[in-house]
Parts: sequence; C-alpha cells; structure tokens
Amino acid sequence: MRILQIGVSFLPGGIESFVMNYYRILKPFGIQYDFVCMYEHLAYEDEIKKMGGNIFYLPDIKKNAVGFIIKLYKLLCKNHYQTVHINMLSAANILPLVVCKICGVKKIIAHSHNSKTEGLTREILHKMNRRLILYLATDFLACSTLAAKWMYPEEVINQNRFKLIHNAVDTEKYKYNQDIRDNIRKELRLENKFVIGNVGRLTEQKNLFFLIDVFFIIASRCENAFLIIAGTGELKEKLRKYVYQLGLKSKILFLGQREDVEKWYSVFDVFCMTSFYEGLSFTAIEAQASGVKCVFSDKMSPETKVIEDVKFLPVDHPKQWADEIMKCNMTDRREEGFIRHAFAARGYELNRQADILLDVYRG
Repeated sequence: MRILQIGVSFLPGGIESFVMNYYRILKPFGIQYDFVCMYEHLAYEDEIKKMGGNIFYLPDIKKNAVGFIIKLYKLLCKNHYQTVHINMLSAANILPLVVCKICGVKKIIAHSHNSKTEGLTREILHKMNRRLILYLATDFLACSTLAAKWMYPEEVINQNRFKLIHNAVDTEKYKYNQDIRDNIRKELRLENKFVIGNVGRLTEQKNLFFLIDVFFIIASRCENAFLIIAGTGELKEKLRKYVYQLGLKSKILFLGQREDVEKWYSVFDVFCMTSFYEGLSFTAIEAQASGVKCVFSDKMSPETKVIEDVKFLPVDHPKQWADEIMKCNMTDRREEGFIRHAFAARGYELNRQADILLDVYRG
C-alpha cells in the first residue's frame, strides 16, 4: 500500500520524527510512504529513498498556491493514490484536503500536530476552516487531546473516524548511556558541570529568551551551571546576541541541528521546555525515555507527562523555574525498567501505537 505524505519539511522536527518513526515500523507490514516536498530537500531524504519512498517536488504552497494545486492534482491523478496522509499544524491552509477531495482520493487523513498558530490572519483562517475539515477528510488523527480539540469540531472527536495516536518513541534508542555521557562531557570539559538541556527549533513558539532568563538566575547562583541548546531556526542570531548581552557566552552552547540528539539526553542533568504551546512535543517524550529529570511549560499538553515526576510550571515566573531546576541532580534519573513500564502504561509504546495507525490505513 502506497501512502502519500503531505506536510513534511526540510527540518527534522516533530512531524518529521513522527512520520519516520512509523514508516520504519510499518514498512515490513507492506506500508510504503511517498512524499510531497515543497523545499529544495526533505528531512531524512536519503533514508526515505533507501527505503523505496518517492519524493515529488512541488511549488511551495505559501509562495505559489496555484502552481501547488495544479501539480498536486496531476500527481494524484497520475499515481492514483487511494490514501493521502496530510500532516497539519493548523487549518489555515486546507488546499491539500480540497485537492484530494476533488481527485476522489478514497482515504483522506487529516492529522493535527499542534495546539495553536501564530499570526492573526492564520488564526482567523484556522477558525473559519475547522468545520470544513469535517467534510473534506475521511479520517481524523491527533497527537494529543489538546491538539484534537484545537483542530477539529467536537463532533469529530466523538466519531469512530477519529483516533488519538501519541508521538511514541523507541525507548531503547533513547535510554541513558553512561559512556556517552562521560565521553561528551570530557570532550566539552563539562565533567563537573550542572548541565541543563533544550532541544527544538529556535522559534518564537519555543520561548527560548525566557529559558535564557531562567538560566541567568541559575548561573548567578551556581558557578558550574551550563546550558546546551540543540536546534536551528530563525531566532538563532537574536538568541546568540541576547546571550552575549547577558554575559553568558562562556556558559551557553548552541549545538545547531543534530542528527544524534539521542546522545545528548544522557549528557543533560535536567531537560527544560519553555514553549508557549505544543501539540505534543517529541523531544519532551524522548527526554523522558532517557530518564532525565524534566521541567516543562504548563502551556504544554498534560499528555506530555509519561513519567510521574515531570514538573509543569508557568512561563512568567523565571525565579520559580530556577528554583525547581536547581533541585534536580543526577540521582533523579529514572531506571530503564521503570521507563519501559511507564511508556507502555501511558500508551507511548511505539509498536502498539503503530498498530493503531496501521488499522487506520487498512480500514
């Protein structure tokens, strides 16, 4: 069964992680993904091609909507896709759903990966289009209850056509590794440091200026404190400038985009996310799989909590964050057996969630 994926970008973020995690699991069951790409390249492009996936390069829908519509229409008609999986951050742009409907695609899957959008225009369009999704899609997915309620009308969530599929991860991949921790810390001369970590895109959504403010308080109290931020995005230079202005250049490391992020969770003593909103963060789930102590924004979905001792704090009290973070230490890290049990109990076991998605495709 060939399924066309729409909504995957060139950066390996949450949607991209979701798609690839399930692609790897479902391929042996006869599921083959093809991809629409609106960029010069696609995240995980080499792996996709090795796995037999086709990548179709279409005009960027934001820059050339008419060109995108024409190309997508021709693609669907030529290849006769019976199933299209559309990954959505909002309902502001529902053109892919409309084109699929016009082409008579049998199974049109709308998948909500977010719980808010930025900009007044996009917010208005989102509110206008939410009800239209009910008539355009045949199946409805969401990464969390929060993401579902934000994207779909209430009657959708109460239907059998709706499924909640968590951003599950392979806990084995992210489990704590003492050797990796020691080697990286030695390489970076962080052997005796209290290391705080963050992984994600450098965008307004992630609220990283607040995280730096929190770290400024921590650094004033703890000489050995160190902050590592992994990821890239449009705020990279502004964040670096802010760090320099605060005199924290020697205490904060920007890693950039990493393909080995699973190693860094072992390096951290505590993992923090200060986001203004999230559908359901993959990095938050990955961090918990490593057993590291986690402190999250209370704007994130409660379903983000897999391990019981995760803390949720308001994003307008930096001192409260500093106090909570400084309570953490290496002994807070959870053991592997406890983590596996918690992930299974909370519905974050990857194989089980893959079964649900497979049923959607075959249903």
